[in-house]
Amino acid sequence: TWLAYEADEPARLISFAAVQDDPRHFWGWTMACGTSMRKKGGEIANRGFQTWTPEQPDAWNIATFAEPDQPLEAKIRWGERAVALSPYYPLFAQNLAIYLTQAGRTEDVRSIAAHLARGGRSQRLGAEALLAQVEISEGKFDKALERSLAAHGELETTTRLWWGDMPLTETCLDAALVLGRHHQVADELAERFVLADPPRLYAYSEYTSYQATLICMHASKSVATRCATRLTELMAADYFKVAHTNLVPKLLEGLRHYLAGDVDPMVRAWRAVPAPMRGWEMRARLFADAGRDDLAEQIDRSIPVGHGVIHGASFVDVRQAHRARKRGDHAEARQLAQKVVDAWSDADADVPAVAKMRELIDRLP
Repeated sequence: TWLAYEADEPARLISFAAVQDDPRHFWGWTMACGTSMRKKGGEIANRGFQTWTPEQPDAWNIATFAEPDQPLEAKIRWGERAVALSPYYPLFAQNLAIYLTQAGRTEDVRSIAAHLARGGRSQRLGAEALLAQVEISEGKFDKALERSLAAHGELETTTRLWWGDMPLTETCLDAALVLGRHHQVADELAERFVLADPPRLYAYSEYTSYQATLICMHASKSVATRCATRLTELMAADYFKVAHTNLVPKLLEGLRHYLAGDVDPMVRAWRAVPAPMRGWEMRARLFADAGRDDLAEQIDRSIPVGHGVIHGASFVDVRQAHRARKRGDHAEARQLAQKVVDAWSDADADVPAVAKMRELIDRLP
């Protein structure tokens, strides 16, 4: 309950008290690691979890993303142990796939996907999500989008983190964003899952309302307005059966103000959301669109190195190229713009950002 309301310190103290009383308390360690995540000394909780419950796959899975400064090899080693302990759990496979892809080991990801595909329905969907991850890392954006949309067509409800729906949706939206089709794709997802009557949203995960909010943020203005209203109504009616963090109301509040053209209230709402949280790309985009590129730049500069990079480039590179041109740093503008052109010009479909970066280069002296 404390954690749901972002009261990290009380939740952290209670969690550590639980594991001091019982060092093999699984949920105590899970909450201790969650409330210590990406904080100074957080690795102590992770090592405690791994030492006292080495048979628990989540002890190794959590460490892969809780310690962003760890070497890639360590994250892969921990992720491989999580998958070895729970070989048919899509979430652990998808987290490992992120780091294997960064290391260029896409064939290993395909091998894990082939193993998952031998399981049940959730595992087969998880395998499709892994293959879409590989495709997007190879610049096959159109193919990744087609695959992930087809997989969504098999879902009765969405945003179940543990079984892989959430990473599937994120990959789908990432591919659509690169291709400039995010409004169309998010509209489709919003109509199918959020705006359906009854809603087709998994009600028993604290991540559901968060992920549904991200769908709304990617949608066209007309659909996003209805989507944000629907989610607000569902939360008021206690549709979601587990607590959602108070970041969700802040995200929805900021989105509603953006859609209404009320910039100052949008800024106040979204300043309460930590920059690296999921959805940072759309917040940066919408800040820039609302005339507050200074806040978009704050988000861009806070993102850990490598985050948001898709097949060698990111939208941070695109925004930074425009900023460099505006301040007269033509060398940096050219370098960043060329980076985007080199990375995305070989995609399997036209990428609007490539044309814009070529135009920027042509305008430079």
